Amino acid sequence: MSSIQSWTNFQEWMKAVNGGKKTTLKQQFELAFELYKKAYPDTTHHQSVEDVIEMIENTLIGNLDSLVSWTGIQVDWFLNVFCQSPFMKVLIEYGCKVWFIRKICVIEMVRRTADRNSQGQPNGTFVENIQSVVKGWNMVDGDQGKTSKPTTFISYTGAYTMEHVVRTLAMLDPEEYVWMDIFCVNQFAWTGKGRTKEMRKFRNIFMDDLQKQIKAIGNTALILEQWDNVMLTLGQMWVMWEIFNTAQAQVELNVLLTPGQRANFIENCLETTKDFKSIQASLATIDANNALTADDIDRQFILDRMQREDRNLVEVNTSVLNVMRKWLAQEGLQHLSSIRKKGNTPSTNLLNHLGLLMRDQGNLSEAEPLFREALATSKQISGDRHPDTFVSINNLGILLHAQGKLDEAAPLLTEALATSRQVWGDQHPKTLFCISNFGMMLLTQGKLAEAESPLREALETRRQVLGNQHQDTLSSISILGELLKHQGNLDDAAPLYREALTTSRQVLGNRHPNTLLAISNLAVLLQDQGRFDDALVLCREALSTKRQVLGNRHPDTLISISNLGMLLKAQGKFGEAAVLSREALGTRKQVLGNRHPDTLISMNNLAALYLQQPGKPHKKEAFLLLLVAVQVSLDELGASHPYTKSLIDHALKVGFVRIDNGKLIIVEDTSATVSKYLFLGWFLVGVAVGVLGARMRRR
Repeated sequence: MSSIQSWTNFQEWMKAVNGGKKTTLKQQFELAFELYKKAYPDTTHHQSVEDVIEMIENTLIGNLDSLVSWTGIQVDWFLNVFCQSPFMKVLIEYGCKVWFIRKICVIEMVRRTADRNSQGQPNGTFVENIQSVVKGWNMVDGDQGKTSKPTTFISYTGAYTMEHVVRTLAMLDPEEYVWMDIFCVNQFAWTGKGRTKEMRKFRNIFMDDLQKQIKAIGNTALILEQWDNVMLTLGQMWVMWEIFNTAQAQVELNVLLTPGQRANFIENCLETTKDFKSIQASLATIDANNALTADDIDRQFILDRMQREDRNLVEVNTSVLNVMRKWLAQEGLQHLSSIRKKGNTPSTNLLNHLGLLMRDQGNLSEAEPLFREALATSKQISGDRHPDTFVSINNLGILLHAQGKLDEAAPLLTEALATSRQVWGDQHPKTLFCISNFGMMLLTQGKLAEAESPLREALETRRQVLGNQHQDTLSSISILGELLKHQGNLDDAAPLYREALTTSRQVLGNRHPNTLLAISNLAVLLQDQGRFDDALVLCREALSTKRQVLGNRHPDTLISISNLGMLLKAQGKFGEAAVLSREALGTRKQVLGNRHPDTLISMNNLAALYLQQPGKPHKKEAFLLLLVAVQVSLDELGASHPYTKSLIDHALKVGFVRIDNGKLIIVEDTSATVSKYLFLGWFLVGVAVGVLGARMRRR
């Protein structure tokens, strides 16, 4: 056995032993004994390392049910009694990792239980065994562990140092009771002789009980060691599983940062664009399939649990991602509130970042006032031509575009383009971004001929200035393909869509938003060409990845849900199509509102599905969906908009309305159904109708 004086800290010991590879139980106990001697230099060991390991591995431990506990440990006791014992102080000062200390605690409890068994005594309760360990580490008699029902579930990774955990938990109320796995013997798959079956049994109990217990506890706190490297924590399988169960239990997640880390987080993430984008990109890489564990048996066990009850890893990834995005938004809103309370003006960076977080969670109505304030502040402080003002104009214009408020979006996007041409010139990337946005706005307005010029300019200049593989160029390729498709030029659109998808996969990877857009675009084109089977493969890929990367409520995810539903309807798979179409409509109502163009499209799609089902069991629902969509589209977009024309054309085709002297009239045999819903304000009035028959853009 080598002396601990050979290594100044735990990290050096880890690197030196076995050349940095995984250490053995014997090596771990050798270090523990050395550290114990340092804590208690006058203590004489009655057992060798070998004796202890032999007892642990060869003693068949009986019923350990009393050690399966969800007991809470008082924060004050943990920090000021447990962590202040001589042995724990040495472990913490030496920089020991949590996994090492956890193993020492658990082994001590198991060993003492084995001692009881060998003497014919009962196992004892969880608290008795904890107290036995505490007393064995020379704590005074009056300092037995304070336990009660926990109010916070602590989630963290064993890769942290105990010193960091101590500093972080010091921010909690000292009278609070927390559940920590350092005092839990049943979480991990130990493989010692004679106890494999028992220890796995208790791990199973932990897994089966986890979500129920998290819900009963009512709060989860995730300890982060480095906010700018969140995947150090979220890349751990156990942490992902605990956060997922927190989301499923609908329990609040709080993220604990040390005071220094929190101040750094606010300054560099919430207030600085570069780091804000960095953490957003990191969260997009959350993937349970690549998460790590110290034990391969544990890893497979958790993966199997994640995929129970028809659940898949996409759902797990999405839940964890959404929880972390919600945390970012909450932190930002708290910071914003503290600034306002002090009477200070929030920065445009903070306002824009919060707006983007709200937008990405599908909370468009909450993002709008933040973007509006950012623009007003930027114009007041920096003037109309400052880069911050330019960013704010674009953010608000793009949001209004996404909300379907095209009349409000148009002047902003026009202003952004004019300013960009004057300040940066026609070939600057910012100008090209504005040209592309302006063209997309015209496309959404149904002004297909007017949209072609700016969209071609954006693509040609981006190819010249940025190259064919730049993601902005790929975006322009996709947008021009979309325009050509809506003009009916499918053959011209196809090579653009294929180029965008092939290059995006190569350059950006399969999970990048531009790649997902390219997959969706090509899938829709293939469907238009009647190649349903090829389209289905791409539609399912796009939706699965968007759910994982963007979440279930993101507008782009809703487009893929809607697209897949319509494709399945075209294949006659009405059951699955109805589920997806209802999901798209319900979520769009929540996220975008009842009067958004995409919501109207979902109403039309679901109505069309109902009318094609054998026997038409939902004909009345179809009637109401379609006529409400027509009325709202007339109100919001006007009679000349392609969406409105297509909705009216559909209503005429299925016989729900007729035209009489240029007026749109509900047919008599359906008017009774409408009268039932007059109290909701959903009714049609005679409206002059323009040219009908334009084909609705599929969304």
